[in-house]
Amino acid sequence: MASPTWPPRSPPPRATGGSDRGAWPGVVTAYLDFAYANPEVYDAMLAHTADLTLGRDPVPGAPRAAFAELRAAVAPLAAGRDPDTLAELGWALPHGMVMLTRGGRLRPET
Repeated sequence: MASPTWPPRSPPPRATGGSDRGAWPGVVTAYLDFAYANPEVYDAMLAHTADLTLGRDPVPGAPRAAFAELRAAVAPLAAGRDPDTLAELGWALPHGMVMLTRGGRLRPET
């Protein structure tokens, strides 16, 4: 199955300076753009590294930096909740979308 293009129809709304969602929509869009445009690199980084846990030490430099970006984007939305847990859950959603879509388990048109 060929990799779907992202976005299938129209891009999700991008965050603006006055948005209460902050940077999160842009981070998710960039994540999906990268994953679909670079499937081999994405797999090498995130699909074939079963022993990599992003929220724990020690984490190699590049994944640690990527997790820090996710955490920074989701932290303003935390509202008293643990930003590390929200960053992990926030990463799980686009990562799951990529893996399930590429595996043919989600409808590409959605």
